[in-house]
Amino acid sequence: MVPGILGAQISFDELMAPQNVNVTFRVDMSQMTVSQLGVHIAGTFNSWDPGSTLMTETDSAVYEVTLFLPAGDSVEFKYINGNAWGMDETVPVECGVDNGYGGYNRYAIPVTDTILPLVCFSQCDSCQNLTLDLTFTAVNNETYIQLDSIKVMNRTQGGETVIYWPDTSLTLEITQGDLLLYIGYSAGYPVGVQEINQEMNQFQLFQNYPNPVKDQTMVSLYIQENGPVTIMVTDLPGKVLINSGWQLEKGYHSFRFTPGKGRFLLITAKWNGISRGIKVLSEVAASGKRSSLEYIGSNDGEFQIKASTVTQNLTQESGILDTPESNESYTFQFTTNIHCPGTPTVTYEGQEYSTIQIYSLCWLKENLNVGTMINGNQNPQNNGIIEKYCYDNNPSNCNTYGGMYRWNEMMQYTTQPGTQGICPPDWHLPADEEWKVLEGAVDSQYGIGDPEWDRVLAERGFDAGTNLKTTYGWNDGGNGTDLYGFSALPGGYSPGANYFMGIGHVGSFLTSSESNATEVFNRALSKFNPTVYRQGLYKQYNISVRCVRDY
Repeated sequence: MVPGILGAQISFDELMAPQNVNVTFRVDMSQMTVSQLGVHIAGTFNSWDPGSTLMTETDSAVYEVTLFLPAGDSVEFKYINGNAWGMDETVPVECGVDNGYGGYNRYAIPVTDTILPLVCFSQCDSCQNLTLDLTFTAVNNETYIQLDSIKVMNRTQGGETVIYWPDTSLTLEITQGDLLLYIGYSAGYPVGVQEINQEMNQFQLFQNYPNPVKDQTMVSLYIQENGPVTIMVTDLPGKVLINSGWQLEKGYHSFRFTPGKGRFLLITAKWNGISRGIKVLSEVAASGKRSSLEYIGSNDGEFQIKASTVTQNLTQESGILDTPESNESYTFQFTTNIHCPGTPTVTYEGQEYSTIQIYSLCWLKENLNVGTMINGNQNPQNNGIIEKYCYDNNPSNCNTYGGMYRWNEMMQYTTQPGTQGICPPDWHLPADEEWKVLEGAVDSQYGIGDPEWDRVLAERGFDAGTNLKTTYGWNDGGNGTDLYGFSALPGGYSPGANYFMGIGHVGSFLTSSESNATEVFNRALSKFNPTVYRQGLYKQYNISVRCVRDY
């Protein structure tokens, strides 16, 4: 025994026992829709039980719990929006420690009574409102076209904002981490054209876009008949910088212009004795570059929104997803059913894949077929080797339909939606929200952002499935139109344990988004239906995979 304060006797064991301290954990859920099951915390102090330690809302969307823990011990933990794994936060690497399962845990080492800093769910710091300046442009392949309107939907918080031409920028306040869906609507006219009468006998030079110019800009013109066209570029004092000519056919023609030296420049085009001019404003008065004008291409007689006519609707829509953290400029793509501009093919692990541009998303045109085949009664391992299944354990089916992958193997043992996983560099595994954009882009009745695409355990849309399916290979008359070149094949699926089913009848595709702790969102196309089925599927299923290019 040793003497204590006021003469009390304290045993040696009591003296050496760890002292406990009060530790208050706090999380801001203002950027989340809080689960009806409540907010919980799991960690080393409760054997990582996601449902045993409930937190209390003490302020608007701020949840707290105070625990009595040993002083000086390292504590690892995660916040749970609900009471089960799969509802846990994704801790950023910058403020986490590796948990050995492809993710990260929060950590603290309290030595005295401690109130931990308030953090935002799935973020390192406190939740912050961001005020962002967003700017939008649109192209058909490489030709700038006019945006008639732009809708901005907050997919995290809800709510939407719409702006109309000529406004193509807005200031928006969001919370950090919000996922935004931008939808651009365009009739496809070159910038500067509100309405074109195809019978009018006029020569037109359209205002360049963007203007002012940072680096390059697009200039378009229209001629009623075949003939020579000359274009002259001069600076404000009248010095000729470019004087070039082309023999052009009737229709629309586009040029790429690089300003070079000079704050204000004049572009004058001449055809059939008629002159038209526009003024170009350069943001860089002296760039060090020489002015240049490059011919891009033409559209014969009529400006096409798509490579082929897809719908009877003149106005088309294109969608972009992003989680912005600073001011951003976005360019909608309105071309479709062509190879992705600049990337017609991708060679990966000895195999060449074609690409397909479907508005603002660039997809691999074929199912992924990468890795080493394992037998259907084997399980893939986290061993640094990509492992796949082939339908009926037949390698020729992989050559036709692509490989079939277990979700964890596809993700390469992470859980972050949109991760690269087994996709080529600069490509990623499509998240559930990206599939919704694709579905809205190809369906003739329900557009991008329509609530129809949020439904689960349901056939969704009107004809999206038909428009995605190939024109061959589906049994019992179930072929599609392949209107957008996605070319979905009926490769079937495997629920595991060496069972294979559905070839010729069903085409199934994994997303990188979990629906709960044991299931992931999946898409299924059927020979029977023109629609697309969305469901949660157990992670042990083996399913086809597509990749989408980073943006």
